Amino acid sequence: YDFNGGMENVSATTLGTEGLADKRIGFKSSVPGIAHELAHQWFGDLVTCKNWGELWLNEGFADYFTILYQEHAWGKNAYDHAIDGSMQAYLSESSRYEHPLVTNLYADADSMFDAHSYKKGAVILHILRRALGDQAFFVGLHHYLTKYRHQPVDSHDLCGALTEATGINLEPFFDQWVYKPGHPVLDYVWRWDEAKQQVVLTVRQTQETRDGTPIYDLNATVGLIGVGGMTREKARINQVEQEVRFRVTEKPSAVLLDPEHDFLREMPTLHWTTE
Repeated sequence: YDFNGGMENVSATTLGTEGLADKRIGFKSSVPGIAHELAHQWFGDLVTCKNWGELWLNEGFADYFTILYQEHAWGKNAYDHAIDGSMQAYLSESSRYEHPLVTNLYADADSMFDAHSYKKGAVILHILRRALGDQAFFVGLHHYLTKYRHQPVDSHDLCGALTEATGINLEPFFDQWVYKPGHPVLDYVWRWDEAKQQVVLTVRQTQETRDGTPIYDLNATVGLIGVGGMTREKARINQVEQEVRFRVTEKPSAVLLDPEHDFLREMPTLHWTTE
């Protein structure tokens, strides 16, 4: 009763009384805490981060696997809502400070227990899942847990195991999302080229880069909304400013950049329509 939250002790997980459920309050309020601590049996107990600067390998995974359980139990909308909530929690903290997901620069161990390790860590795994696809993502994590079971690990171990299992070089992904601070800040506008029957999309990356935040290499989805609904196109965004064209049969009524929130990003101003 005098313990707040949860702790993934290897012998027996400790949970506070807020984890108890009854018919009056229902069980849904208990799900996040219990799922989080259960996930730690693999991420934190079976494999354990080598140092506090790698804490996201424990907490980011536990947060993300909580969201995976919510997807399993309650469906895609619950998953999408939870991912967006994690994005917003990190973005709120990033307005005060930013640091790489993995860092050796921290005042003390407690300072690593922040929205970067938990919320951004979870979102990075979401981005990785979207980039690899479900089969490769889960096969890669199985290989990681099997190869490093009962060992301390760091992010290089995770990257190497995923690369071995999938055959995809994930060093560029980890370089921009794990070892660099910040996130993409995007501004985009679009226009209709009547002569060529093309949507002309211009995207700018406006994040401050003097602190080491990169210009991101993004494989973005672009949603084109027309009479028949939304069609999707792919656009590789990897410059400070670039123009992308899509040939379509009619002028869309709106254009959405990253409509499914496939990656972490901030868009201060949305330009869905040309008006």
